Formats: sequence, structure tokens, C-alpha cells
Amino acid sequence: MIEFWKEKLPEKVFITPIDAVLKGIKKEILNCRQIGNNNWWPGFTGSYNSKKTCIINCGRGESAGDCVLFLKDMGCREIIFFGFAGSINKEFRPGDVCALGGSAGGMSFADFLKDDIKDRVSREKIRNFPGGEGAKSAVVYTVPSIFRENEIYGCLAERGFDLVDMETANILQAGSGMRLRFFYYVTDYKLKFDGRIDFEKIKTLCLKSV
Repeated sequence: MIEFWKEKLPEKVFITPIDAVLKGIKKEILNCRQIGNNNWWPGFTGSYNSKKTCIINCGRGESAGDCVLFLKDMGCREIIFFGFAGSINKEFRPGDVCALGGSAGGMSFADFLKDDIKDRVSREKIRNFPGGEGAKSAVVYTVPSIFRENEIYGCLAERGFDLVDMETANILQAGSGMRLRFFYYVTDYKLKFDGRIDFEKIKTLCLKSV
């Protein structure tokens, strides 16, 4: 896959699986230039506040971990991730912005479909994480299936998880040895959506990070 990329990437890269976020940020970047291949994690480079910026669509689920492996091979040393997450803790409401405080999950889709999924979740060890600048800290469980995640809400709540997403654990595994930061916009509470996603707010927060 490396042959699709001829560009030299900076050591710090911002990644997200949300195409609308990339489009919003792109409008604010000076000297914006597309990089990569539309089939393999498309992105763009440019400058913001006189600093070189690189933003890439990492894809959803396991694709995000694969993207980080690729970026590491290309010489990147720092990853900032921004994604969507669903809440299973009433203290985290739609519209909140959170930083990673702990992580678990990342099992395969096949394992997630097995009948003993609740027992598997109850035995998983939570990996602590230092959190982010000024954002509420959340413990995130990474699932491979949105359709079946509601079956383990009770188990996750008992373990102290706050949010679920599809990328975090995969990125952590792939990004071993790199500096990683994670931020999330809460979209729903137990798959109940009660309002529009504030992409202007998201764009502002992301631009502060890049």
C-alpha cells in the first residue's frame, strides 16, 4: 500500500473516520493539497496558524488501526484521533466532548458474535490513559458491531465504561510506541439520538488540536 503514497508526511498527524469533519477542517487550511489515494486513507496537507498540518481519513473500525500501522511505517510519531462515540453513562450526554481516560475491547467481529460475549467483556482488563487537555475523561469500550452493542450495555456499565466506539482499541494496539491522543464527540445515549450533530463546534475543537 505504500506505493500509493509518495508524499513525506510530518511526524504529527490528525486522523478521523468522519468525512464531514475533514471537509469542515479543509476549508480553514491554507495551501491545502490532497495527498494519498482515494482508496487508501485519503487526506490533505497545508498550514494552519503557520504550522504544517496533515489530516487523514482513517476509516472506521479496524481500518483505523491499519491506517496507524501505515502512518508509523511512514515515519509519523504522534497521532491525534477525533471520532464519534455513543454514551452508556447518563453523565455523558449527546453534544459532549470527551478525552480518553481508559480503554478496552477491540475483539474481532466473529468473537463479538459468540454467545459468551458478556463473560468475555467482564474479564477484559481496562487500560488506563492520561486523558486530554481540559476535556471530560471517559472510559471507552471498542466494539466491532453497532447492531449488537446494545446487548452488552448492562455489562459495560457494571465495569465502569462510559462510551462505546469502533476505533480506539484498534488504534492503541497499532500505535504502540507512538504518542497518541483521543477525543470524542458524543452522538447518542444508548443509540437514542436527540438532536443534530454540531459540526461547527467539532470543527473549532479539531482546529485547536491540529
